[in-house]
Amino acid sequence: MEDLAPTLRIGSCTLFAPAASVALFESHFFPYLISPRDTFGLDRMQVFNLDDRLEQADTVGQVYRKSLLYLVANAFEETVPEALLGLQKDLDPLLEKDKIEVVKDRFSVRIADGNPDGWSESTTHGGFDNDVATMNTLLRTILGGEPEPGTGFQTQTLDY
Repeated sequence: MEDLAPTLRIGSCTLFAPAASVALFESHFFPYLISPRDTFGLDRMQVFNLDDRLEQADTVGQVYRKSLLYLVANAFEETVPEALLGLQKDLDPLLEKDKIEVVKDRFSVRIADGNPDGWSESTTHGGFDNDVATMNTLLRTILGGEPEPGTGFQTQTLDY
C-alpha cells in the first residue's frame, strides 16, 4: 500500500478484542502511528478489549465454552503462549513501555468491564459490534466528533 500511496494517511483503525499478537502491533501498527504526517501512516488507533474477568467468562457459543483468545494464545500460535493485543493481561505490559508514551494521544485502549460507562457496554467478544455504545464510540472516532442528530447507531440497527 505504501508503494501505491506513499503519502496516504489512514484516519483511524479500531480493533475489537483482536487475536493479533502484541508483536504484530509493535512491528506493523506502531511504526505507522509514529510515521511523519507527510508519509503513509495511521493517525489514530483504538483497541476495545474485555477485562480479564469477562474474558475468562466469555464463550464461543455452545461450541467452545471458554475464552477464544486464551485458546488462540495457547494453541494456535507459533509461540505458545503468544501475547495477544486482545487480552488485557498481555496488553497492560505493552502500555507500560516507554515508546507508547509517544503515541498516547493517538493510541487508546478501552477495557470493557461490564459497567455502563458511555463508551462500551459489551460483556462479550461478539457483543462489541452489536453494542450501541461501542458502535457509537467507533462512529465518533471515524467522524472526529459527534454524528448528526438521529444518525448514530440504535438498538434496532444492530439487532441482527
